[in-house]
Amino acid sequence: MKWVKRFAAGFLAAAMSLALLCGCSGSDGVLANAKEIEPGNSMWFRHDRWEQVNSGSNYTRVYTDELSGKKLIVSQADFGRCYVGTEQNGILRVNNTDYYFYGGEDADKNTLQVGFYEVDREGKTYKSIQEVKGVERVLTDLNLCWGRGRPSDPVRIPLKMRAGSYVKKNTLYYVESAEFESGTAIIYYPTASSEDDVSNSALYVDVYLPGKSGVQAHFTLGTLNHEAYTTMGEYHLAG
Repeated sequence: MKWVKRFAAGFLAAAMSLALLCGCSGSDGVLANAKEIEPGNSMWFRHDRWEQVNSGSNYTRVYTDELSGKKLIVSQADFGRCYVGTEQNGILRVNNTDYYFYGGEDADKNTLQVGFYEVDREGKTYKSIQEVKGVERVLTDLNLCWGRGRPSDPVRIPLKMRAGSYVKKNTLYYVESAEFESGTAIIYYPTASSEDDVSNSALYVDVYLPGKSGVQAHFTLGTLNHEAYTTMGEYHLAG
């Protein structure tokens, strides 16, 4: 992880000029003068790669939107399934069925196919729905991209990734911007990210949507845990 320290050091040196270009009024605006990077060299990709050692585990964090106060549980497993919602209900996106035996089968032994599902966690039922858009879709794109170390799969790669530094409330961050057709996610890291805890170092995620001005959600990320929100073994297809 020496490249992380070198990367951060370079941005620290240019912090003042980048801050002036990017602005210091929060995350309202796309990063200016940022450098385009290969997705495989991003911190976000490395957090995905780290999680592969826990095959079958759910990678779960609570995202708290500082704009609305809404809390969303964001959980992915094996980069094939991602849940976004609450303890009561939410959206499940299935990106592939390669690893169904880790929780992609329902209570009746049906394998959930690629698509979007509405999940009733209290009633233990689910149903297929049309494609999801908006903030929730961007979060599923972000958490499912690259999947199980296959960065050559174009379906799972952002259209573009950029990196830069950003001053927010007098604090300097290392920032990565991941652009998808659904929108753009901007991920904030401390500039001195720990080599031993890369997967847990992201602090905030901002979401921008096509055709809408300004940031649509500013999430503070909770602590990583492995609570299961994508395992469907107790759920039945709604009649």
